[in-house]
Amino acid sequence: MVGQNAKQSIMHDKTRLFTSADKDLEIAPALASIEHHYLFDDCQNERYAMQKMSTFDNKLCVDIVTAVWNKSANLQIGDPLRNSPLYIPEDVEGIVLDTMQLANIALRKTELPSCGNRIITGVKGVGKTTTMKGSAVVMATLYPNILVVMLNFQEQTQEATLLEHIISLARLKRNEIEKDETIARLAYLNLEGLLTHLRVEYDLYVAFFGEEIQTLFQREAVISDNTVKTVKNLITIGKSKHAFAILSGTSSHTQELAFQAAKRPEYDSYPSLNDTVYRISRMSPFREKSKLKAMLSIVFPAMLFEDSDIDSIFSATGGVGRNINEIQGHTRIRETR
Repeated sequence: MVGQNAKQSIMHDKTRLFTSADKDLEIAPALASIEHHYLFDDCQNERYAMQKMSTFDNKLCVDIVTAVWNKSANLQIGDPLRNSPLYIPEDVEGIVLDTMQLANIALRKTELPSCGNRIITGVKGVGKTTTMKGSAVVMATLYPNILVVMLNFQEQTQEATLLEHIISLARLKRNEIEKDETIARLAYLNLEGLLTHLRVEYDLYVAFFGEEIQTLFQREAVISDNTVKTVKNLITIGKSKHAFAILSGTSSHTQELAFQAAKRPEYDSYPSLNDTVYRISRMSPFREKSKLKAMLSIVFPAMLFEDSDIDSIFSATGGVGRNINEIQGHTRIRETR
């Protein structure tokens, strides 16, 4: 097992191009080298149970995902693989299950369908990042033959291409890729060729998690712009038999930008991510107090909430997950009454 300090040094050296002011981006190299993390060793039983699943079982999958997610939630603060406490409402459960089902197909080394890709939309703070990061950590832990790639398009500060980002992380996962001349050539050619090469030569599927996709759409962009090329690459991933993608966007216009951009003259350089490649999933704030109470009991297990507390929190936060997570004890709750 690689020492923690040595592992961090290796990851930093190989991914300098992809760091940003957002420390959460450290999760990308951490996911690629997860085999060196003690969470990976701690989840051997869950990984074995997933591998032994002959047909996909929703209930068993939820149990396995919950077990791994909870273990990751107990990691030390500051660990890039640390998750928030797990609460899966109905609208999120479908996203997680669909994602794991695609990963399960990859586990059996068969071709992936092109209908499982998602774009998650919702207001800021509703839980999109939590859901995507949690799913990414669980997937990387359970499926060693999947290269989990995570990128926040809003926080990316360098002009590195999506292909270069995938290659950098693939080299962390498979050291022998470092000397692969074909990989070096593919970095400047096409993404589908890269995905096929990783699958055939290294038995690697790619699961791409991309956040804040609305920032890719720039008014009056030309075809040669990197943002236009990136959207085209997202279509390539969505159609590939060797990869799939889960994307998210905060803007209220995300769906319009992603699917109707080509119909608006100011965005006519962008192709549509149409619903035959990506499906829209909406995440909403809590609208029922009973569901809010269930979430609070998980996020704050040591606290007891009375009905009056639930009313106060619901009124103060609008049922938005990030606002709820920022509540610090009963003092804040009392102040909202």
